Amino acid sequence: MDVATITMPREEAKEAYKVYREHAKTARDRAIMVGYRQIAKGRALINPREAIQKAGFDIFGRPLLAFGRADKPAQEWRSYARSGQFLILPRWEFNYEPGPSRNWNSFTAQTPMIPPHLRPAEAQLKHYWILWEADWKEAPRDPLLLRKLTNDLYVILAAWDLTDLERAAMGSLRR
Repeated sequence: MDVATITMPREEAKEAYKVYREHAKTARDRAIMVGYRQIAKGRALINPREAIQKAGFDIFGRPLLAFGRADKPAQEWRSYARSGQFLILPRWEFNYEPGPSRNWNSFTAQTPMIPPHLRPAEAQLKHYWILWEADWKEAPRDPLLLRKLTNDLYVILAAWDLTDLERAAMGSLRR
């Protein structure tokens, strides 16, 4: 999956982290500080809302990228006229052109499984998010595992491709 990420040289990130660590006063300051620390560790950051908007939408008004909590087996997308949203928090609303000018439509995308070597503890899954190329009928292929810093800023913890065997084990969405 090709999405825009937030990166910078690791040494620059280390210096920015030190400044924020010394002067951070607000929750936003602390989130930025953590972001710099993650970049200093070699990780990239992403704004999933921006990535979804830039990737675009299909002729049915469905986004080409899906997003949701890692502990949910599927993510629901609702569209109306020329806007839509995933039924999760944060509730981002997306506007797109062209799009269908119909009544409400609801679609479900299966949340990718996380391979065991990348999987957080089961009790902690609700704190992780996944962004992937949406396939509204079959199991997905190439997700990113994310950890939330702010509503629009997430750390990319892992990227992987699901094997044919993993996809087959997940099955397809039943309609």
